[in-house]
Amino acid sequence: MQPIAAEKNYQYLEQQNITAYIPLLGGALSGSEGFMYDEQNDWYICQNNKILKGSGRVVDDGRGHLVKKYFSLQSDCKNCPLRKTCISDKAKTKKVQHSIYKAELERAKARQQTVKARVMKRKGSSTVEPVWGTLINFTGMKRLNARGIKAANKMLLLAATVYNLKKWLRYNAPKTAIKAMALIKANKAAGFDFLKIIVQRLVLSPIAALKFSVCKMCFTGK
Repeated sequence: MQPIAAEKNYQYLEQQNITAYIPLLGGALSGSEGFMYDEQNDWYICQNNKILKGSGRVVDDGRGHLVKKYFSLQSDCKNCPLRKTCISDKAKTKKVQHSIYKAELERAKARQQTVKARVMKRKGSSTVEPVWGTLINFTGMKRLNARGIKAANKMLLLAATVYNLKKWLRYNAPKTAIKAMALIKANKAAGFDFLKIIVQRLVLSPIAALKFSVCKMCFTGK
């Protein structure tokens, strides 16, 4: 099975001309402090000016990241004056690796340092992240029991539809409740006014009282 790298999303967004302000995943960019990458020759240079060459192969680092690995020569590390601060006593060579999407990730990292990124982060915290939190924690989207991307996509679409319907109902419910309360209040007031008129007529007019008694007998038989 071919591994799927989350870093590929950064490349896809750039291809679609979408400016993304997404924090990097831990270990996504990798590399090593003090080692300079020579993009033209595709190798690293250490602080002792030794070259670390790669095999050219793309491999999974075991955490879902597709990387290229670079190794020093054993002879370069054996008597290096910086050995103790660079590798362990048991290690014979130095290994450096970086994501195959290194260029896209570095651009994304640079964007994260801008003012616009801080604004977008606050906006995302109040709009996007609560939605994902609700879907994951309250609608069972933490794990998708589906085969294939298409089936998983259907499940997410249904969950998002349910979420939007609930949101729509909450938005409209207060308005409906207010209208219903106003109608009930109006009906109560109208009924009270009607009873008030009947009582007034019964009290003020003996004939009206007699007619009321006759009507009552017709309906109740008493």
